[in-house]
Amino acid sequence: MVNISKKMAALLAMATILVLAGSLPVAQADANGKKIMLEFKSATQIPGQVLQPGRYVFEAAGTQAGWNVVKIYNQDGSSQITTLLAYQNPQLKNTGEPILFYPRHAGIPYPVMEGWFFDGDSAAQQWAYSDKMALKIGEANHTRIPTTGTEDVYPSTLPDAASSWTPPVTPAADQPLPQTASDLPTLALIGILFLLAAFVLRRISSKMARA
Repeated sequence: MVNISKKMAALLAMATILVLAGSLPVAQADANGKKIMLEFKSATQIPGQVLQPGRYVFEAAGTQAGWNVVKIYNQDGSSQITTLLAYQNPQLKNTGEPILFYPRHAGIPYPVMEGWFFDGDSAAQQWAYSDKMALKIGEANHTRIPTTGTEDVYPSTLPDAASSWTPPVTPAADQPLPQTASDLPTLALIGILFLLAAFVLRRISSKMARA
């Protein structure tokens, strides 16, 4: 009985570790130095301005306060257009398209760019919009999005990226809540239930064999 208790305690301890691990924030991969050319077929809203149709070079130029600093250049890289902030969001899955757009334009006359993927990345770079624009986009799409917290798209004092998001909004009836946490806690709890069930069945089988 002592040996069984020790084994169960060890298994429960391992399951607890999995639950705690699943609740920890996901560390962002370092995108510094990555570069990609993206082509826009129509005028597109990005933080602070509208990109006209054409090809542009997106380059990761370091990190600050959890943000990836991104510089945008013209097609041949001879002229820098702007410097913006992006958050590497693992919840935005790669669907095979290099550019992501918000489904609803929030009254903006152009498609609103949500983010993009650097080659080889499974997590998207999600733009941080200025405060008012982020609220407008977030409310229209019933989701939280990164924001600089000011009306500047690249403020001199940066907020912490992990906590600088628009407030929670009520999701649309046909739109599920965005996934914001790991599945590990749920899997660990399922694992605990299976272990307890196996233990009970083993005890019942043992008693039946002795009867």
